[in-house]
Amino acid sequence: MAAGVVPLATGGDGGGSIRIPAGFTGTYGLKPTYGLVPNTPHSLGWLGVYGGLSRTVADSAAFLRLSAAPDWRDAFAAPTRDVDYLASLEEGVEGLRIAYSPDLGFPGVHSEVAAAVEQGVEVLGRAGATITKVALDFSPLRGAMDVIWRAGFAGALHHLSGPELQTLEPDLLELLISARDLTASQLQRAQDAARAHCQAMQRFHQEFDLLVTPTLPIPAFKAGLNTPDKTRFPRWYDWTPFTWPFNLSRQPGASVPCGLAEDLPVGLQIVGPLYREDLVLRASRCVEKAIDIGKPCPRTPLVAR
Repeated sequence: MAAGVVPLATGGDGGGSIRIPAGFTGTYGLKPTYGLVPNTPHSLGWLGVYGGLSRTVADSAAFLRLSAAPDWRDAFAAPTRDVDYLASLEEGVEGLRIAYSPDLGFPGVHSEVAAAVEQGVEVLGRAGATITKVALDFSPLRGAMDVIWRAGFAGALHHLSGPELQTLEPDLLELLISARDLTASQLQRAQDAARAHCQAMQRFHQEFDLLVTPTLPIPAFKAGLNTPDKTRFPRWYDWTPFTWPFNLSRQPGASVPCGLAEDLPVGLQIVGPLYREDLVLRASRCVEKAIDIGKPCPRTPLVAR
């Protein structure tokens, strides 16, 4: 999609797998609220969400309206919400209260990434939003994410036989083996932590309409690696600490291009309250209009800009 082969791509996001590639490729990726786009319940619980990536915010707005509908096969699907996300796309952010966290309590954001994200935040301020820098620390949630992620994959792949397990990539096999030591009590405590986090974020959004963060703390690294540095980032969720907290909380989040770091794209993550994709899209459109980092191929939008 980033190369211009297709104008739109569907995707699944269990910890950032829509927003991460969008952030690394200078494209737009939106993870909707859990349940807004129908999904088939599986062992990853509420982490996994369907959504998509596009070359423009308008294309994602059109796609969301078409895909956000109840489906009897998904027992957790949201009721019908006939929202015309395109109609409100140009309403801007004037008067919105936007919180800005530069790191969510995870240190080590690359200096050029931080500068590009600041540029995106400034765009929202100039567009009339009230920007408040906040000190949030989501680092204690890493343990809950680790347990839920390992248990989820262990459940999803429990049917594999010994020879079949040997065909898995080494990191995934190691993940499954490590999950054997998990207890029901550990999983319950992890799920309780995620629920408490969701409640805390709902309280947070009583004061703020949106939250913005970097999508990723580092520029893109070589393809084919699960982590660019196992010492600094033992697992994948250590180099993408800004995406998975909002899978735990079930909130909508998007990555919109906001600049470059080491000549590679940087994404600004925009997070909204549950079911407020309209606000996320409006803020994304503000940034898109103000910052164009260029694309390797000309834009071919499905919807007129």
